[in-house]
Amino acid sequence: RQLALLSRKASASSGLTSFIWSSNNAKEGEEIKDSAERVLLLLRNSTSTTATTTTTNERRIDSETMLAPVRLSCQSRRPELVGQALGIVQKLVGMSEEGWCTAADVHTVLGLLQSVEAVYDESVQLKILQTCLVVLQSPRLHPRNAETILSLVSLCFRAMTPRGKGQVVTTASATVRQAVAIVFSYVDVGMIVREGSGEGGEGGEGGEGNQTGEGGEGSRGGKNEREASQHEREEDDERRRVDHEEYTKASSRLLEDLIALSSGSPARWLQTPSLPNQKTFSLEVLDFALLSHPALFLSLPAFES
Repeated sequence: RQLALLSRKASASSGLTSFIWSSNNAKEGEEIKDSAERVLLLLRNSTSTTATTTTTNERRIDSETMLAPVRLSCQSRRPELVGQALGIVQKLVGMSEEGWCTAADVHTVLGLLQSVEAVYDESVQLKILQTCLVVLQSPRLHPRNAETILSLVSLCFRAMTPRGKGQVVTTASATVRQAVAIVFSYVDVGMIVREGSGEGGEGGEGGEGNQTGEGGEGSRGGKNEREASQHEREEDDERRRVDHEEYTKASSRLLEDLIALSSGSPARWLQTPSLPNQKTFSLEVLDFALLSHPALFLSLPAFES
């Protein structure tokens, strides 16, 4: 189903098709052309697939295959190919609900964006900014570790350097504000407050859990189901706890760097050079964050101080 949907979307746009035919006869162009044609063949064949489900591993292989011509195009550093390749990345990221781009692919996407940020083409720079924002906004796809989160925000900051053109710098400024607000929105203030007050989320064992004896196989089956359900809940809680720790770390480091930039000092965690109007802009971003997430700064000592 996911392959068929992607095939229809690819056919409806000229992205992948023009991607193929814009390649020249050089070896590099032929490699891109061959890789893209393999993807098109995969998409055409997928429409006749009778399977109704796709395993995570199969989706992973398909995702790698889909990104192969994109990688080759980014390596070419040719603005017309890079721009179209990033357009395909945006489509895949936008289709994360269908499984074509998963959280496991975020590092690959980040690497692609970083590899082409030195292509000083307005269209390429704008697509880098758009893709960063789409990834950060995606409930399924946004990174779960502080380093990757800050790397995406850093890309947006670096687009504001003097080398950038007017529209790129303006768009980057707006993107940074949105990206910072998104990162702060990851922090679950309620969870921190509950942990600080010692409130636990553990459920007590009800009367049913104490039933023994005459239940027979039915009783044992019910107990096994409850234990399995409890185990799943514990795993989910642990994942949320780990994610939350990373979100809080990313947010606190981002806040630390914004304060440093606003005082004229270099950033410690964000990989960004000095920016034009650095102090003023950083203060504006801080003000925007305060207005967007007042509870974060009023309820949590680490952020309040």
